[in-house]
Amino acid sequence: MQRSTRIKKGDVVYVLTGREKGKTGKVLDIDHDKERAVVEKLMVFKRHYKRGRNPAQPEGGIVEKNGSIHLSNLSLIDPESKKPTRIGTKLLENGKRAALQVKEGDRVLFSSYAGNEVTVDGEEYIIMAEEDILAVVD
Repeated sequence: MQRSTRIKKGDVVYVLTGREKGKTGKVLDIDHDKERAVVEKLMVFKRHYKRGRNPAQPEGGIVEKNGSIHLSNLSLIDPESKKPTRIGTKLLENGKRAALQVKEGDRVLFSSYAGNEVTVDGEEYIIMAEEDILAVVD
């Protein structure tokens, strides 16, 4: 089943897990069916071709190719703070959807039924899903 992705071609992303963890790059291509993205200069592997096996290089040789990374292992980078951010959508008055970026420490609006209250070291936190956030307060 194909899901809508919040990461688009041309976005700058941060790798959360895997061999390339902690690196950033620009998205070159997205495979929506497999939910994978090809990121510039990441997951590069070498392919050895015999003579006549590759139309791009008829004489053969070693070719470097970009591998793909699953979309769940990528996070968008906020252009202002240059830090990874979570992104959701909000419904505008005219019926269209707009991007909603939530970073750690942001003040957000949510319904009274959203999230679970947790106390850690005397401080209270609310853990909630991205869908429960109604708006980000500036």
